[in-house]
Amino acid sequence: MNETEFHRNLSGAEILIRLSDDPSFLEGYCRGLRRYYHGQFFGTQEEHEKWIALAGEICDEQSRARGEGYRQGLSGAAITDIIEKMTV
Repeated sequence: MNETEFHRNLSGAEILIRLSDDPSFLEGYCRGLRRYYHGQFFGTQEEHEKWIALAGEICDEQSRARGEGYRQGLSGAAITDIIEKMTV
């Protein structure tokens, strides 16, 4: 992912956060996207592991959504692909 794609995806997600009733997934996506783009220079390994673990949360839906979003961002998924999946 080049710098333009990174900023496009991040900006799109940030706009959706402002429009969302529950931005949990998108907040996680933004953090994961930053980790994907900047690598180990963004956050600590401990923080990274905590965010990854959130996707397995059973009792807290918002935490699980943040973790799932983090994983999507970490995979480098484009925001347009995520929007497409959310609307299907």
